[in-house]
Amino acid sequence: MKKIISSALLLLAMGMPLQAQVYKDVDKTPKERLDDFLGETEQGMKKAGKTIGDFLGINSKTETDEVEVDGVRYMPLHTVNVFYADSTGMIERCRTDFARRYPRATILSVAIPQETWTETVVKENKRITAYKRTAYCYVLGRDGADGYINARYVFRQQRKPGNRWVSPASSWPGFERADAIPNIHFSKLNKH
Repeated sequence: MKKIISSALLLLAMGMPLQAQVYKDVDKTPKERLDDFLGETEQGMKKAGKTIGDFLGINSKTETDEVEVDGVRYMPLHTVNVFYADSTGMIERCRTDFARRYPRATILSVAIPQETWTETVVKENKRITAYKRTAYCYVLGRDGADGYINARYVFRQQRKPGNRWVSPASSWPGFERADAIPNIHFSKLNKH
């Protein structure tokens, strides 16, 4: 454990950019300089944290895939369904929930942008005790003339070795997030 922590701290230290305290813009106030320094440090820490998370295999896919447009972070737009499992029922559940949540929005697409389940294992005392699988569904809707709504749902299942897959009834699908996207940001986001 000490080796992992030492390695993580070493990677963190290597990921932080070192900068000389030379200010090119002398017109900035000390507060503005401090804000700039803290912003750069925060970005360096996030980058180092992502690097360490990738190394240790603990980063969440959904957080790292965000797209930033004019300082606002959005989920990517997914409009093509490529899920090979029986996704018809899953897509209909997402469509129904979206229509209930946003009755004035017009649904443009419903898609599961992954080919198959993302599978992981559950370990206890260095033994595998269960299997988990996850699929994400995205619903894109037009919000009148003002913009769009991009919602993400998650389907999770779990099974113990030798048993069948079990889905939690209360969250099938689980509503995770929705982004309100103004028209001006949608055109930029659609290019990513």
